Amino acid sequence: MIEKAVAFLPMERRIGAILSLDPPFQGARPHNAFDDPRHLLESFQATSERAIVQGADVVISAEDIIAAILTGCSLTRFQDAPVIDVFGVTWSYAVMPANLRAKAGMGTTCRGWYARPDVGLIRMLGKR
Repeated sequence: MIEKAVAFLPMERRIGAILSLDPPFQGARPHNAFDDPRHLLESFQATSERAIVQGADVVISAEDIIAAILTGCSLTRFQDAPVIDVFGVTWSYAVMPANLRAKAGMGTTCRGWYARPDVGLIRMLGKR
């Protein structure tokens, strides 16, 4: 799934490696890792080591449960590579426009690309 997503976006040349945990993180392992993350951490660190050897500058967990557990373990770096919290980055990016408006008065002009949508069109689409 990740390989297909990367191929769809113009990012392929920026991806160092797409690796899976060994052993696979499936079955009861995800649920057990919330209580005892030791095996997940060992597997994640071994996989991160492989990624770094292949040239990765950053490690990103693409699996939501793994990301949540890693964040809970405060794993923010492995060796010299940052371990990206996909939820934290997504949330930060989502609230950035609100923070910029509140703290710096920034916002869109509602002209050009950011023009407000046609009210009649919205009503028509709402009736479908």
